[in-house]
Amino acid sequence: MDKYVIFYNRIRNVIPSRIVNILNECITDGIFLSYPIYLFFLLMKQSPLLLKSVLIPGITFCLITLLRNAYDFPRPYEEHEIEPVLMPHKKGHSFPSRHVFSATIIAFTFMRYNFWLGTGYLVAAVLLAVLRVIGGVHYPRDVIVALILGIFAGISELVL
Repeated sequence: MDKYVIFYNRIRNVIPSRIVNILNECITDGIFLSYPIYLFFLLMKQSPLLLKSVLIPGITFCLITLLRNAYDFPRPYEEHEIEPVLMPHKKGHSFPSRHVFSATIIAFTFMRYNFWLGTGYLVAAVLLAVLRVIGGVHYPRDVIVALILGIFAGISELVL
C-alpha cells in the first residue's frame, strides 16, 4: 500500500470528519469575514495601519497565487486513492496552501494592531493547516511552506 495512503488513513481519524468540516469552515469564514471588518475599522479610525494592512496581504496573496500557478502541484486525492474528508473543490494548485497563507498573513495584520488578537489568529491559522492535511486537500509540505511564507510576509509587515 502507498505510504501516503497509510499516513492519511492514520491521521484522518484523529478528529471526526464532521468536526474537521465544521472547524475548517468556521476558521476559514471567521478569518476571512473579520479581515474586511478590521479594514473598515482602520478606515473609520483613519489609522496609518490601513495602507499596510491592505497592500502587504494583497501583494503577497497575488505572489502566492502566481507561485501556485507556476507549480500547479496535484492534490493528495488526485495522486492517491484516498477519500478526502473536506469536499474537494478543484484539481491542482495544491502548493502552497492559499487558505493557510492567507490566514497567517491576516493573523500578522491583526497582530500589528493587537498582539494577543493576532496571536489568536495565528493559532487558528496553524489549526487550519492541520485541518487541511487531515481533510485530505493538502499535503503537509503545502501547509508548512504556506505557514513559513506567511510568517516571513507577516514579519515584513511588522517591521516595515
